[in-house]
Amino acid sequence: MDAGSVAFEQSLEYAMMDAGSVASEQSLESALAPTSVAAAAAAAATAAAATTSFSLYSLPDVAIGHVSSFLQFKVVARLLKVSKSTQEAVYAGETVLVFPKEATDAAVIAMVRKFHNLKLVNLCGCFKVTDAGVQALAKHHPSLESVNLWCCYEVTDVGVQALAYPGLKSVNLACCYKVTDAGVQALAENCPGLESVNLAYCPEVTDAGVQALAKHHPSLELVNPASYFEVTDAGVQKL
Repeated sequence: MDAGSVAFEQSLEYAMMDAGSVASEQSLESALAPTSVAAAAAAAATAAAATTSFSLYSLPDVAIGHVSSFLQFKVVARLLKVSKSTQEAVYAGETVLVFPKEATDAAVIAMVRKFHNLKLVNLCGCFKVTDAGVQALAKHHPSLESVNLWCCYEVTDVGVQALAYPGLKSVNLACCYKVTDAGVQALAENCPGLESVNLAYCPEVTDAGVQALAKHHPSLELVNPASYFEVTDAGVQKL
């Protein structure tokens, strides 16, 4: 087994620690998207709603593909081990991925290669993840819309610049101590659909970074500006 596969397996093990039963994690009724889904998913939802407990393992793959984005990571991790066909359904259907805090670059790289259509990735508290993990995420998922890097202490401008794709709408860089104005300016200039940015407790971000955001995104939501150490009133007033 290569290093990437080992990291992938380890990430699944972390996710499944103290997980409890699948049936108690979430009802299928709340997991299913409110929009129309495949007939098989609807039929499975109806059957599941009539019981007090059910098994996700019994759902057809087409249904699992629809519901996987609404499940906790540890439940998704279990589904990946059910069968090859179920695994592929999850990889194709999953759009949201929340990594456990123990995740490393190797685990991130191994996992993002397998999923096909991620839109939201949460690496909150993953302090072991560096630019390498973020670059892999950006490379394999250029259509990402939201990324949470809160407390990814080792991420620098290199990682942020890699994420600066046109489709990005929201990015949380709170407590990314190594991110500077250069990374913020890359987001401002290359992400026309940017709606929300959190730069709280980023000591290397100054008025220049905030002003670049204001110039390109006059209606941008800047989260918690009171916690921007090096940003003055002049920078905030540009928003």
